[in-house]
Amino acid sequence: MEARGEARTPINRKVNIIQSDGSVVHAKACDISHGGICIMSDLACDPEHQFNISLNLTYKDQNLPVRARVEACYVHLVGGEDKFRIGARFVDFVGSGQHHLDTYIQKRQSKPQFI
Repeated sequence: MEARGEARTPINRKVNIIQSDGSVVHAKACDISHGGICIMSDLACDPEHQFNISLNLTYKDQNLPVRARVEACYVHLVGGEDKFRIGARFVDFVGSGQHHLDTYIQKRQSKPQFI
């Protein structure tokens, strides 16, 4: 398993997994980076499986839709939750998805940290 080279930004957002037959599985994104995303899902997949996702990132009054193709790097069963943690890397973006992701991460990471 290869470690991420990008800083992770914690999120708690609904993410839609679009399966090859067009059906949609609703899941939750836990964290995101310029390179990938961590998803909690009721369904598992094999590592290296590619699938499409869509999610809306919001920052203040901005809605930043992200549509992308991702590849699963790892899939782990989360004990006690009956959910699967899927670590995936971004393969390709649709439309302005990459720009929206970059904007969101930049704004979130530049936010002042309180101790």
